[in-house]
Amino acid sequence: MSAGRGSAYLRAGVVSVRPVVRIVWRTLLVFAIVGAIAWALGRNAAVLVVQLLVLALLVFRASQSLRNPRQRIVLRGIRPRHFALALRVLAGVLIAVLMLLAPNTVLRWGWWESLGGTGNVIFAQSSHPAEWISRVALPILIVIALLVSLSLFALHEERAFRRGDEARGTGERLWRSLLFGLAHLVMGIPIGAALGLGVGGFGFSQAYRRRWRESGSRLQSVLESARVHLAYNLMLVSLVAATLIGAAFVHRSPAAGRGHAAPAAAAPRAGLGRASPRYASFTPPPTAKRTRGPAAASR
Repeated sequence: MSAGRGSAYLRAGVVSVRPVVRIVWRTLLVFAIVGAIAWALGRNAAVLVVQLLVLALLVFRASQSLRNPRQRIVLRGIRPRHFALALRVLAGVLIAVLMLLAPNTVLRWGWWESLGGTGNVIFAQSSHPAEWISRVALPILIVIALLVSLSLFALHEERAFRRGDEARGTGERLWRSLLFGLAHLVMGIPIGAALGLGVGGFGFSQAYRRRWRESGSRLQSVLESARVHLAYNLMLVSLVAATLIGAAFVHRSPAAGRGHAAPAAAAPRAGLGRASPRYASFTPPPTAKRTRGPAAASR
């Protein structure tokens, strides 16, 4: 999300519903556009179109990130303490998301899954098991392009949502953290997951304020929260990448093919036990001793 949109949230006030209405409107607009594509081309084709668009956008942003000196500033200053704090933030987010998504309520709804995808638009995947390209190949390319541009994404979001937190009270920071989570609804994640991301927003706000007390500089505070945000994103993307790679090995494993062939191999053995006509040609022909004389024929 750009800094300009974040400043609009700043002007909206603490309890104004205008930011929420704006987020919902954008989410429904994206849902309508992708839904129209799904209606015209089918769900699998719509997922593929969205994946290609996301990949093109991320490649464009990655090319910009490689030329932007701000990315190097963020990356050069990252330290182990940022990962330690990000790990606690990630744990809080996962606990909140699991609690919100556990009951089968409207909080589990996301427009991306309703159109046949899984996860979200950034890690776009098809739920169709036969679409290996859409389930594994394209998501891996998307993750690679995303990794290149993660630092700029984190910096832009921190400038939009956290800059100025030194002058805000706890209630306003909680509200803005909730807006930070809800802004991710446009990516197609479930409502409960978006609400859970608000925990991460408040964790980044804490990192901003701690750095502000040490330096008194908004720039240094934004850079500090951006580095924690980047470490958080790197851990999250690593988990997703590991899942995608594991799915690729499982999908291409020859053991799966052998498992499907087992029922076919069991059918002939069952047929042989019944002396079915299909296997009558395998029975040995009667010998001369067995057919000799009327007594043998009667037996």
